[in-house]
Amino acid sequence: MAVDGNAKTRSVRGWHLDAGRLLAVSPDGRRIACAADRDLFVVWQPEAAEGCIPDYYSLKMSHAIEDRACMDKILQAFGPALFNYPNLMGMSLFLHAILDDNVDCVSMMIRWALKEDVKVSMFTYPVQGTERTNGLQMAINRRSPAIVRLLVNALLGGLTTEQVMVDVFQKSLLNLGEVYPSLLMEVIGDDRMLQSIGEMQCPEHIFHKDRFFTGTSDKYWPPDFGLAKLWEELSPQTRADRNTVMLPAVAKVIPYPHIAQIGGNGILRPLLVNDVPPRTFSSKTLQCVISYKWENHARQLLYDEIWHYAMLLALFTGYTIILGFEREEWSSIRDVADGSLGVSAIAFLVGTCLLAVANLVRECKQIKVSRSDGKIRGFNGFMVWLRSKWNMWEWSSYISIIVIIPIVHLTSFLEDLRVHESWLVAVTSIMLWWKMLYYSSAFRPTGPLVIMIFEIIKDISVFIFTAFAILFGFGIAFFVVFRHDVEENEDVSSQFGSVDRALFTTFGMMLGEFDIQLFYTTKLPFVSLALFVVYMMAMMIVLLNLLIAIMGDTYDRVKNVEEVAFLRSRASVIDDIESMLSESAKRKLE
Repeated sequence: MAVDGNAKTRSVRGWHLDAGRLLAVSPDGRRIACAADRDLFVVWQPEAAEGCIPDYYSLKMSHAIEDRACMDKILQAFGPALFNYPNLMGMSLFLHAILDDNVDCVSMMIRWALKEDVKVSMFTYPVQGTERTNGLQMAINRRSPAIVRLLVNALLGGLTTEQVMVDVFQKSLLNLGEVYPSLLMEVIGDDRMLQSIGEMQCPEHIFHKDRFFTGTSDKYWPPDFGLAKLWEELSPQTRADRNTVMLPAVAKVIPYPHIAQIGGNGILRPLLVNDVPPRTFSSKTLQCVISYKWENHARQLLYDEIWHYAMLLALFTGYTIILGFEREEWSSIRDVADGSLGVSAIAFLVGTCLLAVANLVRECKQIKVSRSDGKIRGFNGFMVWLRSKWNMWEWSSYISIIVIIPIVHLTSFLEDLRVHESWLVAVTSIMLWWKMLYYSSAFRPTGPLVIMIFEIIKDISVFIFTAFAILFGFGIAFFVVFRHDVEENEDVSSQFGSVDRALFTTFGMMLGEFDIQLFYTTKLPFVSLALFVVYMMAMMIVLLNLLIAIMGDTYDRVKNVEEVAFLRSRASVIDDIESMLSESAKRKLE
């Protein structure tokens, strides 16, 4: 049987060929066509391992893969087949080049495919004993950042069809962040992640609050004639009357399915868990996700939580105020609930406990969700939960309200416990009010201010250590210098009569609270005055001005990245709220 008009039937013998299945040989003997297993028709040639498509490793051994001119001829001869036809291993020549970490070959093939507008199948063909994967995941596993960057840019540049790009990003984008966080930032920050699907005229008023008008749809790439209908489905706000000012708006989609899903199924939680740099959240892609979640459900959920927490705070504050007016001595547990103040205190405390129990249950649910996500995605969910500065703060305050304070209050007829109740309630009250900063961080007017507070606290931590080291040293020095005058001078005794008094007096001196005449009355006036002058120069002139400079520098730094820090903070609050939702609430929102 002849392959073409010039071919002749010949007899061929070889170690790997079964002559009984031989069909034909080309006139020059360079091509052999034969029947193979599974009713396939196979054509053999010198560079091929199977079929007429060259084999990557055969080309590599013959050094043809390194010859640019030779590769150009092979690309022109075989074209798309080199990218899309799998061999017996289920991989194309292009995927073999990725697996071999051949940057030059991958780069050359990508350039040719983009130039010739050849669409590439990035996935392997599933064969027995192997799992289906894609070229980007292979490069990530191979730890080849150069090829990863080439593939990502090519995917965004149109190397594959839209659906293939979606599938590749869905399976490998978060894995990219675990291995190469900087590359993930490049991908998410790339404007091409927002794929344009058309343009239409929209009412100007829908962009008053935000530069993005976001929504979700089950249609990834609608046709041009269906774009207006899609926008109307997203929100009736897109409809306009005669008096409405219209603007041209570009409709874009993010090639990542379920990117705005709740919890670990979306993209926010994996990014927060991996602790990606804050500037990642300033990308247009994540701004759209954050904006959608905030407008769709997060803001209302946060309002509900604030209302619930405000009730708890009001009840506990009422209990604290009543406790402050309760100054009678109690002799038994009956006296605790005696009188109008006692009954009111018990009522406020019970109400606070009930609300705190409800909040604690939600916190336990959050831990469960975090651990569950951790088992699925390979991280320690409990440690991630502990990483938040607010979680342990909440747990401590709720345990105090539910367990410790009620026990201490009911046994406060004992004198020692009555005293301990006072400081315990005071500390818990501060912790509860401090939590209001958490809720404030999600709103644009107050969020940057809260971020500024915490950044300043973090930046001055070293300064505080230095200041207290100097303060402690001078405090001990003043205590020793004034020890000869403690018994003779009552003012010296009250201010420097003990180590703790000397330290607190020294701290007050830093704030301007001191009596200069006291330093003349000591038996060592020269020493005490010299210490006073050196201390005041060190603290008032040097360190306090340094503190102002540090705070000013922090303010300028945070102000420059205010939007980035705020978006990261809002994303964290959104994820925190979503992690406490019940399964039924999640299904309803999704």
